[in-house]
Amino acid sequence: MGEIGPVPALTGLALRIASELAAAGYEDIHEIGRGGFGIVYRCRQPDLDRVVAVKVLIAEPDGSNLERFLREQRAMGKLSGHPNVVTIHDVGATPSGRPFIVMEYHRRDSLHALIRSDGPIGWEAALPIAIKVAGALETAHRAGVLHRDVKPSNILLTDYGEPQLADFGIARIFGGFETADRRVTGSPAFTAPEVITGSQPSEAADVYGLGATLFCAITGHAAYERRSGESVVAQFLRITREPLTDLLDEVAIPDDLGEAITAAMDRDPQSRTSTPGDLGEQLRAVEARHKLPIDGMPLPDSGKVRSGNAEDRRPGASPQTAGPDTVASPPRTPARKAPLARSAIGVPGELTSFVGRRHEVTAVRKVLSASRLVTLTGTGGVGKTRLALRVAQDASRALPDGVFVVELAALEVPALLPYSVIDALGIRDYSLRTPTTVLCDHLRERRLLLVLDNCEHLVDAAAELVNDVLRAAPGIRILATSRQALRIAGEHVYPVLPLPAPNPAEPIAPGTTTQYPAVALFTERSAALVRGFAITPNNEAAVVRLCQRLEGIPLAIELAAARLRVLTVDELERRLDDRFHLLTEGSRNLPQRHQTLQALIDWSSDLCTANEQTLWARASVFAGDFDLDALEAVCADDGLPAATILDTAAELVDKSIFIREERNRQVRFRMLETIRAYGHARLITSGDEPSLLRRHRDWYLSLVEAAGREWGGSQQQQWVIRLQVEHANIRRGLEYCASVAGENRVGLRMASVLWPWLALGQLAEGRLWLERILALDMQPSPERAWALATVGYFAATQGDKASAVSVAEQARTIALALNETGALAFATHVLALCQYSFTADPAAAIPLLDEALQLFADANVPIYPDLLRMDLAAALIFLGKLDQAAKVNDELLERSYSAGDNWQRSNALWARGLLTLLSGDSVQAEVDLHEALQVKRLFHDTLGSAFVLDALAWTAAASGDAERAATLLGAASTLWQEIGALPLTGAKTLVAHGERFEKAARTKLGNNAFNDAFQRGAAMTTDESLNLALRERPQESETGRPTTKLTRREREVASLVADGLSNKAIATQLVISLRTAEGHVENILNKLGFSSRAQIATWVTQQTV
Repeated sequence: MGEIGPVPALTGLALRIASELAAAGYEDIHEIGRGGFGIVYRCRQPDLDRVVAVKVLIAEPDGSNLERFLREQRAMGKLSGHPNVVTIHDVGATPSGRPFIVMEYHRRDSLHALIRSDGPIGWEAALPIAIKVAGALETAHRAGVLHRDVKPSNILLTDYGEPQLADFGIARIFGGFETADRRVTGSPAFTAPEVITGSQPSEAADVYGLGATLFCAITGHAAYERRSGESVVAQFLRITREPLTDLLDEVAIPDDLGEAITAAMDRDPQSRTSTPGDLGEQLRAVEARHKLPIDGMPLPDSGKVRSGNAEDRRPGASPQTAGPDTVASPPRTPARKAPLARSAIGVPGELTSFVGRRHEVTAVRKVLSASRLVTLTGTGGVGKTRLALRVAQDASRALPDGVFVVELAALEVPALLPYSVIDALGIRDYSLRTPTTVLCDHLRERRLLLVLDNCEHLVDAAAELVNDVLRAAPGIRILATSRQALRIAGEHVYPVLPLPAPNPAEPIAPGTTTQYPAVALFTERSAALVRGFAITPNNEAAVVRLCQRLEGIPLAIELAAARLRVLTVDELERRLDDRFHLLTEGSRNLPQRHQTLQALIDWSSDLCTANEQTLWARASVFAGDFDLDALEAVCADDGLPAATILDTAAELVDKSIFIREERNRQVRFRMLETIRAYGHARLITSGDEPSLLRRHRDWYLSLVEAAGREWGGSQQQQWVIRLQVEHANIRRGLEYCASVAGENRVGLRMASVLWPWLALGQLAEGRLWLERILALDMQPSPERAWALATVGYFAATQGDKASAVSVAEQARTIALALNETGALAFATHVLALCQYSFTADPAAAIPLLDEALQLFADANVPIYPDLLRMDLAAALIFLGKLDQAAKVNDELLERSYSAGDNWQRSNALWARGLLTLLSGDSVQAEVDLHEALQVKRLFHDTLGSAFVLDALAWTAAASGDAERAATLLGAASTLWQEIGALPLTGAKTLVAHGERFEKAARTKLGNNAFNDAFQRGAAMTTDESLNLALRERPQESETGRPTTKLTRREREVASLVADGLSNKAIATQLVISLRTAEGHVENILNKLGFSSRAQIATWVTQQTV
């Protein structure tokens, strides 16, 4: 039904019908397809300003044809409203009496068209389509409708990537009129064998068609496709005789999936999978066993969508598929490189099952397919976030660039909103662009869904940012949650209401109460907490009254269910009655739902001990989640000793106040925003907030400074992970320093630690904090000198020479006056960096670098001298003093190996590779550059990776492989563009080398061939570029799933490899022999298909980030 190529001109009958449709009020009429009985037109309905598909009967409207057409109308009309059945808008007839159906228009065409254009979509992407179509068929069968022609061309794909079953043109109502000659009207390759041999179609025939469709989606061809020169009779004979297992042997799919397809396509309809619903459940079980997200299968009879258990889900992961302008397909390569690779999809895993909301999920998804901005509004605790996350999870397959969730509850500073989104997307930027510009530039050609959760306290900033993004990036859709609308053009506001509960005024049949989502939620949560809990005749009435009294508010229901650990349902109901009576007596001015939730949270607080209440209030000082060490350091005092924190936190978890999660092999805690806000109000009332905020700042200051001290050691990668996890709390500490009088110098200390900002690629945010705090106090101080020098380093890295020189000179002046030797060394280093990077006289940088190196030695400042040595080696390379550069770089390389400083080692390996290349040894140069790039990949160091990609392109050119050189140059050019930096950061000598090698490759290859290869490289994803550069096959482990499972000991060894330990050190730590340690490492490499320890470290990181 989609638009494929130019629209053909209308002629003859099609033109006459188009004229009649025009007379009926339709505009912009184009034929887009035809079959044996009808022509399909794409038209515009001007009164509703929408594009539709109109199917008009063209066969002579005698009794049988007309009856067939009317059956199609009845069949599709009965099923309209199902999310996976094409919607019928209207029916009518042309002036000449030709009946027509007005349907939803699908510009992305069908599954058949997708397979024809892109080939097999893969089993992981085919499963969701088959499951949802199974739900549509099951619904049709329950309504008494057979489809009788299930095939890829009858599965259309919506703008939002959902499959919809179409063309019930040969469907019939059970018992309806049959064609007199009993001819087969379906498509032979997808028609059940018994139908081909003359049997009546049945539900089992539709199951066969769905199984055949799934086979085709996975393999790219029909199971019994007609062969060249083969007669229809011979094809029919094959369909009825050839075993399907022989065909399945040709494709690599899991055994259980093969068994499901074989059962669905069994030649004997009595042995075949009995119903589409059964087939759908089998396929959902396949997803569960292979740890894929479990897809819902909407079935109206139950009032629910069959959805997967949280335990069956792979947290935070889902296959990437198509976007608003594409279709539900397997993971696809975006047209240009995207540094959105921190995770395939940013939707958090569900810790508890999702109950109810089937209608809301469907409705929001439909609204989101039509509107690019949807805001879910509602009171706290009503379930806005859970609904948004479920919609995002379901939508993920329709988005080639993923779904990303930005949690804003912990964000206090509106100006940091774009930085938070940039961080969630994993974007690294080294330019001078504003963060909003960076975001818009990165999203301009993307197709993704952005979920902004908890916008109410940032509504103005959110509205401004959302407006900018939607204007700049037409492929972006935004789903926001907020207690109030954003109030911008194009916003669709969807109010989220409480879960439906039984109406007290209406009788309820016994045993049917769990059909109400509020009761179902209470029952499920209670059963999870109390073994054996179930609705019984004895407690059913009390449960119903509870849910009615709680007004269906999910958070209130979950808090009440938590009380069943110590109360019966009847006791719980009585105590709630008392609680509500007290609340309504004193809070009549509150809205009713607020009173309900307030009562439940008050009661939860009353059931806590004094220590638990205190810890609840004090923990509200954290931004987002937190670990036990932080909880003890920030919240403990004489009244709440540190020794009691663990047990108290455990009790708060049991009482559903704290939520326990595991991240990076560590337990962390968080609170729902409504619960946190309650605790924060208690903290303010207690008068303890100022001291808690200061202790919070002190803890994260110590964390950042520890990262700075230990950055040059073997724990480097662990610090990167920890700094990512703690980013929100570090921000809160900086905000305290920026907003509380007398704390600015501590803030400068905290923000001046260089490495977190460099490692996370957040130079712009680091510079923002420094400049903001620097503006608070202009008095000279050691902290100010260090902060100015740090701003200078960031500015130089961003290419802002003027600012870098200005602030570095200010820092030198203050440092000289205060005899602050370390800051003086760093400021001098920055001036040298500007000299050799941005001027034609790099020689002037050498004395400055030598001076700075001596000053660092005098001040006994660690780590920074190695950063300077890297720049000294680079300056000497620029001057052509290769021997001196090699000497400096060899010292740096030796120091980095000795200390376990992988980040600096990768820089030194790049320099050694470049030196070796310039000395004429391209083979050894590639070895060094490969090792450098493996480490860069481990750190997600996009800036460093761009440098190495260019150098590897030069190596290829030097070795005579001009096509590889051109492809790598294209890949590097896109990466430079993505990170917002000038190629090679504008370093004149490097640019000159690049031009020389590019000219050599272009001359050898020819302009046209060079440009073609360059464009191929430019269109690659980041991972594809790195795989090409490293001469590696795509890393199977990047999904987080090794092809072969590691043993517990092997996982332990892999973790130690990631920590930078040698085999000898691993043997010592695990008390095993060196030979055993070596054997474990070798097994890990073999199982994961890797060739280096750096790849193991990358894999371990991907399991934890």
